Amino acid sequence: MIEKKTTITLSVLSLGLFLIWALVYLRPAPEQIERPKPSPLNAAVMEASLVQHRVEVFSQGTVVPKRQVQLVAQVSGQIKSVSDNFADGAFFSDNELLIQIEPIDYELAFTIADAAVANAEERVAIEKGLSRQAKREWRDLGDEQANNLFLRKPQLNAAKANLASAKAELKRAKLSIKRTSIRGAFDGRIESTLANVGQFVTPGTALASVYAIDVAEVRLPLTEHQAELIDLPSGRQIPSRDDLPIVEILGGTGNSKHLWKGVIVRTEASIDVRNRMIYAVAEFTDPYPSSAAIGFPPLEVGRFVEAKVTGKILNDVVALPRHCIYRSTQVLSVSKKNTIHFTEVQILQLTEDMALVRGIEERMRIVVSPITDPYEGMAISPSPPPIAPAILTIPSPLDQVL
Repeated sequence: MIEKKTTITLSVLSLGLFLIWALVYLRPAPEQIERPKPSPLNAAVMEASLVQHRVEVFSQGTVVPKRQVQLVAQVSGQIKSVSDNFADGAFFSDNELLIQIEPIDYELAFTIADAAVANAEERVAIEKGLSRQAKREWRDLGDEQANNLFLRKPQLNAAKANLASAKAELKRAKLSIKRTSIRGAFDGRIESTLANVGQFVTPGTALASVYAIDVAEVRLPLTEHQAELIDLPSGRQIPSRDDLPIVEILGGTGNSKHLWKGVIVRTEASIDVRNRMIYAVAEFTDPYPSSAAIGFPPLEVGRFVEAKVTGKILNDVVALPRHCIYRSTQVLSVSKKNTIHFTEVQILQLTEDMALVRGIEERMRIVVSPITDPYEGMAISPSPPPIAPAILTIPSPLDQVL
C-alpha cells in the first residue's frame, strides 16, 4: 500500500516537471516589433543678431529734500507774531518774515549803546585836543624829547579803545534787533512748527523744521552688479549735468501715475555694510512747480517712487526672453543637425521677462520657446518665432504706464 502511494506521488511530480519544462522550452519566441523613433519636438528658433544696447537699471526709493534745517531762536524773548505761512505744510519765500520776537529790550539796548558811542567819540576828541596842546607846551619849553605820558598818548589810545568797544556793543545791539525777526533763508516749506505766538523762547530753542523746495533727492540702492552697468559719477571731478546718468521716476497712487526726470549727481560716501548696497543719489530740480504747470503734480517729500536709470551702452549683446535661460547660465543652441546643445553665456541683466546676455555667436540659432526637461542632443523641429523677436527693448514698470 505504501509502495503504491509512493509510485503515484513520483508520477505526479514527474508529470509536473515535464509540464514546466514544456512551458519554458516549447513556448513560441516573442515577435520582434521595431519601436518607432519619437518625432522631433517642434520648437521656435531665432537667429541671434549681435547689437549695441543701452541698459536700463531699476531701483526704488523715497523722495527727501536736499536741504532741511531747523529754525532756531538766537535771542530770548516772547514771540510777538507769526506769519500766516507759519503752519505745517505751508510754503514760504526767501527772506519772508516768519516769526517776530518782541524787540523792545534790544531796541533799548541799541539806544544805550548808541549813547555810549557818542560819549566815547567825545572822549577821543577831547584827548586829541589835549594831546595837541601838550605838544605845543613841550615845544615852548625848548626840549625836543617829550614824555608820552605828558603828551597824553596812553590816554588817547585808551579813549580810542573805548570807542571801538562802544561801536562793537552798538553793532551787537543792532544785530540782536535783526535776530528778533526770523526769516526764511530760501524758498521752502514748513514740515512742522514747534512754537507759536506768546511762547517765551531762549537762544537755541527750536521753532520749526523746514526744507528747501528748489531741489529734491532720491536715494537709490544698487547692487554691485547694477552699479557696474551705470556710469556713476565718482571722484572729485564731477562731469557736467548733461553727462550724468538720466533717471526717470514714477510715482502716484491708483490710476494716477506721473513721471519726473532727473540725474544721478553723486554716490554716498561708503557702501552700506549691512546689505552691501551702493546708494546713488538722484537729483530733481523744481519738485514743486509753479501754478502755471497745470496738471503736473509736485514731487512731494516722502513719496515712494520707482526709478529707471539709463546705463551704459553694451556691445555684442543679445536680448532673449527670460525663459530661454537654463541652469542659471545656459541657453539652448541648435546644431546643424537640429539637435539641442547647452551653451554657456554671460548674464548681463535679468528682468521679470527678459535676459540680456553675451557669449552668443552671430547667427547662432537659439531656442526661444520653453522646453520641459531638455537634454543634450535632443532632436527638435525648428520653426520661426510667432513674432519676429525685436527683443531689444526691456520692458519696465514705467514703460507699462507710459
